[in-house]
Amino acid sequence: MEDNDFSVNAKIVNAQLEVILGSKWIEKTDILEYVNILILCIKQKSIKSERMVQLLLNNEKYSSIMITDNDENSSYKKFLSTMILFTLFNFNPVINSTPTVQEKLLTFYSGTISSDDKLIIKMLEIIESQTSNSWTNMIFSWEFIQEEEEEEVLETIGDTRLITKEKEGLIITLRKRLIEKSIDGYVLERPQIPEFCISSNKDSFDITTRWNLLKKYYEQTERCGTAMYGPLLLLLLVLHNKELVKMVKEEDGSLTYKYEFKKFLDSKLFQFIICSLSDDEAITNISYEHLTNLAVSLEKKSVQANPVKKVTDKDDEEKEEDNGLIKYNSIYQILIKRILYHRQQNQDSIRPLIWFSISRIVDLLKNPTLPLHEKAYRWVLSSSTIRGWDIPMVSDVMMSYNKRQQDDDNKKEIDMEIYYGELSWVLATIGKGIKTDEDFKMLDKKGVFEWLLNLINVPYLKERLRKLIFLVFYKVQRVADDGGLNMISRNGIVSFLEILNNNIKSKLPKDNVLNSADVLQNENKNTLNNTFKLVQEQNGIEKLLLGYNELVKSQKRLILWTEGDSDNVVKRLRK
Repeated sequence: MEDNDFSVNAKIVNAQLEVILGSKWIEKTDILEYVNILILCIKQKSIKSERMVQLLLNNEKYSSIMITDNDENSSYKKFLSTMILFTLFNFNPVINSTPTVQEKLLTFYSGTISSDDKLIIKMLEIIESQTSNSWTNMIFSWEFIQEEEEEEVLETIGDTRLITKEKEGLIITLRKRLIEKSIDGYVLERPQIPEFCISSNKDSFDITTRWNLLKKYYEQTERCGTAMYGPLLLLLLVLHNKELVKMVKEEDGSLTYKYEFKKFLDSKLFQFIICSLSDDEAITNISYEHLTNLAVSLEKKSVQANPVKKVTDKDDEEKEEDNGLIKYNSIYQILIKRILYHRQQNQDSIRPLIWFSISRIVDLLKNPTLPLHEKAYRWVLSSSTIRGWDIPMVSDVMMSYNKRQQDDDNKKEIDMEIYYGELSWVLATIGKGIKTDEDFKMLDKKGVFEWLLNLINVPYLKERLRKLIFLVFYKVQRVADDGGLNMISRNGIVSFLEILNNNIKSKLPKDNVLNSADVLQNENKNTLNNTFKLVQEQNGIEKLLLGYNELVKSQKRLILWTEGDSDNVVKRLRK
């Protein structure tokens, strides 16, 4: 790609753009790349941006790209086509900021952190600043799709959009499953739109650099994950939902917001708010504001449920119901007050893993039948603030294993089943919640990784729990700044995994059972099932070993420490 300035006939460029943007050509990835590069080369004054924006927005093929996922390149096509729209829009944002453009953009917006959604929300922000008219004023009603309803909805009407336009106004549709995914896969490091795209000085980079920055932005966004609602959008959007937040006129005439806590809880929005406390300052400030209002609403509800009055004979069932409501509200009040007190005291920052763990604690509190409910309750009552080193349940579960080992055999057999349930929760929490190098260091300091290596050696540890342990180490390789190199030098994890791998090899049948039709017919189901499980575990171990091998080769100190044995690890795996 040439970087030298050159002039192109404006009529030719506009003619090409009209043909491409108004036709089926935009379905081709290479054409979309070409158009992006072309408009990076051309001066803004040369292109009829208003005409091109309208052509693209009204092209049914563009609508199809944005609304459906037809092939494996769907996300890349969405990005490329929306990047064209974004660039053309910003050639003349004043003229292009119209209600028609705003309405069209809203129908394509999914509310996620994908590269194309971030471009769309940026255009919507520009339109709002130019017109002083917020699209949220057009919201007419809300729909909330429960997890069990989602499959039925997909079969009946296809994919559900975040925003749909009706005569009465906009209908917002939130999906509980995507909120849950947003919590479990909360992305903290979200790549931002390249600065040159929104800067007035667009000539600060040459064309090649700009194109490479655009591709890098897309690739990094895809690598981080996109199946998540944009935190800022979701946190601000809930204020417009009257089922969640109601404006109430007090006796003194002042207006206050009443938060429906149970609906926040059932929709998982409360859990999302807690999880978002690990985000940047703008988002955490909004989250703390929500928590403050939730605490006030719970306080008022508790007072209403237990007014000061003369004791009279009441129905026992009604008393029990009131007491249950007070207890139900109180534990959440205490949890929220712990969080707010921590902020008020300006104490040490809390790692993302801890906030994620607390968001999962919420689910335990709402279900008294869960084995960990009582421990979750006790954890909430254990302190007046959130402690920077206290990962809910982890220390308790780590210590309780030794205690259970000392119990008599009859009790131990029953007790271990409870322990496995607790262990499963802790491993899943660590595996999903570890997001930064600080998380890794905190776990390392607490001796969690050494404990996990010891757990793998337990002969009767369930296969599912072993998978969760391997997942933790897999995440560490990708989250820790150095990939967790001290686990190689201090914990000897490479040698440990090699021994595990060799043990599995010795248990596998010599014949290739899973690839032989004759053997498959003769072998019984138990043998095949056990073989399949061993092969799966072996694949997981080999992936970890290959990852650690790459880490060793990246550090001269470790190459010397291992005496250049890293490549031999790979050879031994392939024997």
